[in-house]
Amino acid sequence: METVQTLSVLLPLSFQAGWRLWATVFFIGLFIHLGWAAAAPESLTLLAWWPVWVFAALMAAAEIAIDLVPGFKHVWHWVSGVIATLWGPVLTAIAASRANLPGGVEVVAILLSGGLIAFSRLNKLGTRHLASTVTGANLGTGLIESMVSLPVVWLSLNHPYVAVVILAVFLAVLLLVGPRLIRWGWFTLKCLLMRAVSLFKVRRVSCHVDGSHLALLNPDISRSHRRMAIVLE
Repeated sequence: METVQTLSVLLPLSFQAGWRLWATVFFIGLFIHLGWAAAAPESLTLLAWWPVWVFAALMAAAEIAIDLVPGFKHVWHWVSGVIATLWGPVLTAIAASRANLPGGVEVVAILLSGGLIAFSRLNKLGTRHLASTVTGANLGTGLIESMVSLPVVWLSLNHPYVAVVILAVFLAVLLLVGPRLIRWGWFTLKCLLMRAVSLFKVRRVSCHVDGSHLALLNPDISRSHRRMAIVLE
């Protein structure tokens, strides 16, 4: 029973960390510090150390501010996504070992944690890319993501089984729209890489971008891609 409860706590938190890493860490630490986390595994208590959740709060605020910076926000979302993808499995491994989970279950938990974070991050990037086509939508989306972290974390730490059911329903919805969002997230990464390469060297290669993609490009990515198109032609 302890095994199921531990997984029920960690998996929704992993998924939410993919969307908003620092806000998730902040609320985990804050709720455990205040004693509002009845089902929290012992391993998560390290996040209740006040310097940890205060630092996470500052990073969460900085992340919202970064959404106002054209271009850099896309780089930041990818960097924080890599951090989240590394942080989730490590914390899951610590929690699994302290909860004395069987070896096979521990491996499955680590793989699920990393997979959920990566899946949610790619969907987030696709959502952000489409939101960039509307002025101010990125900032609003960031604020909503941060606010959603509060009930998700509280529910996961106090009613983990309910959180898992909600996660399953949400994943089912994402499986319907996720492929398109993931393609947009991957397309954003390719544009960023092309921009980085163009700073150091010019390469003449064939490049084709679908017209529907170009029509929905946000301004900063669009400028980057048009610049590359001129070079590549």
